[in-house]
Amino acid sequence: MGSPKPMLRLGSSSVVERVIAAARLLGAPVVLIAAPPSLSEASGPQHTRSLDDFLATLDLPIYRDLEPDRGPLGGLHAAFEQTGSAQILLLACDLPFVTTPFLRFLLSHGPLTCDALVPQSAAGHEPLCALYSISCRASLARTLRGPNLSIRRFIDGLDADVLRPSEYEHLDPEGLVFNQSQHSTGVRACPGPDRTAGRTDRAAGLNVKCSGRDYQRLRGAGVRCRYRRWKAGRAEGDRGWTLSGVCGRRGPRD
Repeated sequence: MGSPKPMLRLGSSSVVERVIAAARLLGAPVVLIAAPPSLSEASGPQHTRSLDDFLATLDLPIYRDLEPDRGPLGGLHAAFEQTGSAQILLLACDLPFVTTPFLRFLLSHGPLTCDALVPQSAAGHEPLCALYSISCRASLARTLRGPNLSIRRFIDGLDADVLRPSEYEHLDPEGLVFNQSQHSTGVRACPGPDRTAGRTDRAAGLNVKCSGRDYQRLRGAGVRCRYRRWKAGRAEGDRGWTLSGVCGRRGPRD
């Protein structure tokens, strides 16, 4: 990866800035949870300095993980312990197509009477864009002490309500909110070395791999790219579009 994930560009903004912009309009406090700098140094001290400098420009409170090297569960734990909130809307930094109406719909189900409200997509549960109640904190503490730190496994053990796609599809008709890089199908972000230095914002952005169907969905949602290349293959997983310079505005090639 050419840059730390929060710094990846999508048009004129980073992916995390797009998430923050959607969350800020909710009118609730927004904070950043980050790993301690010493842990980030595994990817190189230069990345550590650049990421910390970048996060500082976002003008938000930054809290560090209290349980080092515990992944998203460590971030959720830090959010509860350091904000004192009874309810946390946990958002991954790489949800560039998440919208304020979608997040507001999640919050409208609170205050929760269960441990969590977790959306479900075609890929399964989406615990990195979910609402958590402080009632899950005891289970969270036990999980952090154990060997399995999968956040999906964690929510399986909670009293969690599931938000079905049919309940929110009116807010995400193109199905873009949960098209993330970890999914084996759909739209996959493929960050690589930054070769856009010196170009305009229109030429900057993510590299994305997607199927022909998802390419049409992206176009319908107003997402454009500068370059595209089709890869043929016998198996479905071996063929699809590779899009470069993906952004939210029409570029010279789309």
